[in-house]
Amino acid sequence: MCGLFSLVASTFAKEVISLEPHPVNFKLLRLNLEINNAQNVIPINKALWSKAEPLTLYEGGHTGAHTVLNPQNVRSDKKFNISSMSLGDIIDKFGEIDLLKIDIEGGEFEVLSKLDGAIFRNIKNIVAECHLEAGDVNQLERFLKENGY
Repeated sequence: MCGLFSLVASTFAKEVISLEPHPVNFKLLRLNLEINNAQNVIPINKALWSKAEPLTLYEGGHTGAHTVLNPQNVRSDKKFNISSMSLGDIIDKFGEIDLLKIDIEGGEFEVLSKLDGAIFRNIKNIVAECHLEAGDVNQLERFLKENGY
């Protein structure tokens, strides 16, 4: 279900920022938020990336498999031109992040490894799904530890 984590988090959090770049998933996210009356979730139709720039999103074999990486591994010829934003953009707009949950199909290495200390000081906790084929998890772990995690 699109936005399941956001819905669960909304019962505990003051505010939830939910990024969803795929156009159909974004519509489903908004519908689920409306059906569940989750008024403290702010849906944003963009991808999380290391910087704000246009990207190509390749549609995967299911709603959780769309990616901006490795188009040869996707099962569909569908692709979308999308917008992205960085964690710095999110912090500038919404303030400090208590819990950053990342599930961005391999993009976590690009997003997290490009952060500087000023951004890290504004993120209290990080939970990330890591796609091992997309990067070196040991290097990412070292980088996060060096930055206080």
